[in-house]
Amino acid sequence: MACPSGLRRGFTLIELLVVIAIIAVLVALLLPAVQAAREAARRIQCANNLKQVGIALHNFHTANNALPTSEKDPVRYWGAQLLPYIEQTSLFNSYNFQVDWKEGGNSTAVQLHMNIMLCPSTPDGPRLNMMFPAKPAGSWGSSVADYGAVTGVDDGLWDVPGLMQSAKPANFDGVFQGNVAKGRRNLSEVIDGTSNTIMVVESAGRPKIYRSGRTAVPESGTKSNNSVLVCGWSEGNVFSLRGFDQGKTWTSLAVNRGRCGVNCSNMYGIYGFHPGGANVVMADGSTRFLKESVAMEVIAALATRANGEIVSGDSF
Repeated sequence: MACPSGLRRGFTLIELLVVIAIIAVLVALLLPAVQAAREAARRIQCANNLKQVGIALHNFHTANNALPTSEKDPVRYWGAQLLPYIEQTSLFNSYNFQVDWKEGGNSTAVQLHMNIMLCPSTPDGPRLNMMFPAKPAGSWGSSVADYGAVTGVDDGLWDVPGLMQSAKPANFDGVFQGNVAKGRRNLSEVIDGTSNTIMVVESAGRPKIYRSGRTAVPESGTKSNNSVLVCGWSEGNVFSLRGFDQGKTWTSLAVNRGRCGVNCSNMYGIYGFHPGGANVVMADGSTRFLKESVAMEVIAALATRANGEIVSGDSF
């Protein structure tokens, strides 16, 4: 029967529900692709940040014939020394190199966030480490970096029976190890080859402690179990790489040792919020994406600078 003249037939409720269902299905199909594209862009930006840090370290090396070091009287670390080489002239001018990094004369400078030190994939955005030894204690925080310099590998890995299949190395020194006692490190001392030695890694999310993508819930009230204590760009921000046993409890997290070396914990380990792995900078300035499946023996070989290990490019 034809509709009366002047009247328009509308959509039925069933038709509207079908259209809404189709739209919901299309959104559900497209959303993962959009999220994956966004994460791919964030991962590229994160790798580019590390690339710029690597270039800055090489430019510093060219100017000083050595890498930056942890200096005394006054105390200052590699992050502050890199400021002129990462286009942070104004921050460099505001940083007081005549006093320790933690003194009041640097209270404003150390709180300033640098995008180059932050991975866009990391939750919470820019963060402050309130646990660092400010004077007076806790009166200001230091801006956190998502990248840390490598002093080598945790020698305790070989103390766990059956954990490491490789022989215990002669030394555990990395690119930044021994800088205080032995002076600045020259890249000529990287005997294993600059393309086979890690210099800087993602260790994102600090000062919160993460385990496999989730914030770890503390089981004790100690500072060392509630946050990663050294994580600001103006702090020492160097550590030996650790391997973790994800089956251990929180209270043993700081000292537990296992074969999981990438994206297992950011408690002085390689850790990113990218699916499947994390970014690192090699001593030649190149960036690599380490897969979560990389064996701890390979990470140990890459973290040390002069043990003569032969590491195949296919293994990392």
